[in-house]
Amino acid sequence: MESKDLTKETSILFVDDEEVIRKSFTRELQMEHFAVTAVASGSEALRALEGKQYDLVITDLMMPDVDGFGVLKATKKLAPLTSVIILTGYGDMQSAIDALRLGADDFARKPCEVEELIFRIRRCMDKRNLLLGRKRSEEALREREERHRSILNASPDGIVITDMEGQVLMISPKGLTMFGYDPKDKGQGHMITDFIAPAYRDHLLSNFSIKADGLMSGPDEYLGLRKDGTTFAIEVNSDFIRSEDGQPANTVYVVRDITERKRAEEEKMSLQAQLIHAQKMEAIGTLAGGIAHDFNNLLSLILGYTEMARAATPPDSLVAQKLEKVLEAGQRSVALVKQILAFSHRTDTERIPLNPVHIVKEAIKLLRPSLPSTIVIRQQIDTSNRQILADPTQIHQILMNLCTNAFHAMEQTGGALEITLKDCELSQSDLHQHPEVSPGSFVVLSISDTGTGIDPEISDKIFDPYFTTKAIGKGTGMGLAIVHGIITSYGGFITSKNNVGNGTVFQVFFPAVKEGIGPEAKPVEAAPPGTGHILLIDDEVMLAELDKEMLEQLGYEITVQTSSLEALAAFRDQPNRFEAVITDQTMPGMTGIDLAKQMLQIRSDIPIILCTGYSTLVSEEQAKTEGIREFAIKPLSKTKIALLLKKILTERKTK
Repeated sequence: MESKDLTKETSILFVDDEEVIRKSFTRELQMEHFAVTAVASGSEALRALEGKQYDLVITDLMMPDVDGFGVLKATKKLAPLTSVIILTGYGDMQSAIDALRLGADDFARKPCEVEELIFRIRRCMDKRNLLLGRKRSEEALREREERHRSILNASPDGIVITDMEGQVLMISPKGLTMFGYDPKDKGQGHMITDFIAPAYRDHLLSNFSIKADGLMSGPDEYLGLRKDGTTFAIEVNSDFIRSEDGQPANTVYVVRDITERKRAEEEKMSLQAQLIHAQKMEAIGTLAGGIAHDFNNLLSLILGYTEMARAATPPDSLVAQKLEKVLEAGQRSVALVKQILAFSHRTDTERIPLNPVHIVKEAIKLLRPSLPSTIVIRQQIDTSNRQILADPTQIHQILMNLCTNAFHAMEQTGGALEITLKDCELSQSDLHQHPEVSPGSFVVLSISDTGTGIDPEISDKIFDPYFTTKAIGKGTGMGLAIVHGIITSYGGFITSKNNVGNGTVFQVFFPAVKEGIGPEAKPVEAAPPGTGHILLIDDEVMLAELDKEMLEQLGYEITVQTSSLEALAAFRDQPNRFEAVITDQTMPGMTGIDLAKQMLQIRSDIPIILCTGYSTLVSEEQAKTEGIREFAIKPLSKTKIALLLKKILTERKTK
């Protein structure tokens, strides 16, 4: 048979009570040169069918007077050879199936693209022309088979049709491929449970059992079972094919492979977890900065007054010795604040190029007396000339934290603590799990124990601040978090290898540097005396009084202001009265850097020292860019503030 131009010969009756849809599809189909008659109700469609025979009827399923089922029945009664396409809502799968059972040729879900509808029109007309002249019973049978095959083959999902006992009657080629079977296999002889992992079979049968109201539950997620025994994530929807009396006759299962979706969800969850962790660390860092600011102010008072008290006490007296202990404790507190800020990535500590071999050996000597005899220390310290850029105190702290954790893991049973230090080279491929780290030369510190190991369920939390499994009094939960913060700030990384029941190995990778990099060690200097009128600004009254007393002891004349706004007014009235300005950064009304800017506009040559206990708003580089001569971190010793004053006043005189 020669192919014909179906577009010009096809007459269509379009039935829909929604004016926008009716007019839109009519216009689009007429543009494709179909002969379209559009009516707004099922009753109008019945009258049109009585007056004329159409090649095709396209009818909405849900209409107020005569619905799509009525139009379908009337069409098949008045014109058995007229094709019918049902338009139905997306979720009304059962209605579409019932319509197909009653003789509909095809169905399309709203919203429907005109291209899809034209495709279905042409397919219906092709079928109609092929079946002209054949017996009606043969035509109906062939059309039903073709409809079933079309639905099965066109679906992007696997479709399985079973009887009510779960025996497979038909499975789509996509379904066969999905479950690892040859597409030529028809699926007969299988039960629906053959395609579900054993652990999920009872759930599927109960979840999709017939409810009292005749509805099916779902969709739900399962593990599908392939022919080769492997499993994969699937989503299953189901519905019934009902007999003429409305009773369920068969079950249709629509199966979707959701492997990629599950993988995407897992990646999303992983990214969310990383974001939450980053936000948590940021919050802790903000808290640490606030604590550091207040704590440094307190330390300034403690150290300053202790230093002055010691200077006023005979050097060999018992009081002088006790004051020296107070100063030592204060300096340790200063170091602790620096460590907290380093952990939270809020500040850089003073780093020097050093060979860690000597520090590690010295730490082991200090460690040995504190461990019980049931724990053996083994060391393998390779001799190396490689240097790292680090704070010696922090290297000592890293080693002691890791060794303390190892000791606690073996405290009850005893065991072996092994400490190794060696060189290594890491390429980009070696660092695929640490993309933020640059490849090159490293010095690796390894601490291993033979303790109980770390529970895999908590292995991803061990570097979290305040997370600990130790009993009260055994630790704060900050040890590993601080180690992680320190090594990350160095541009290195830390790893842990866990063998449950057989111990843990921590490896710390320090980037190696060339010799000579970093600040040179400076000799210790005494606090030099001086002269000149200094404007001192600090909203902390006790700190202002302390600094005034220390500077007056050195020979300076001091004017104190505890308000930045009042200080600016005093400076504006007599800008040439002062040789230098020392100001705190964090003050109400106006910050130290803003105050300095205003003063420099009034008198550009005034030397200014900006002091802060901690601030995220200004750095040393920013301060000096604005014309501030020196930037100092509290607490400030008498010697340090004296040296800074001497420096800026000397520089002023030489200009």
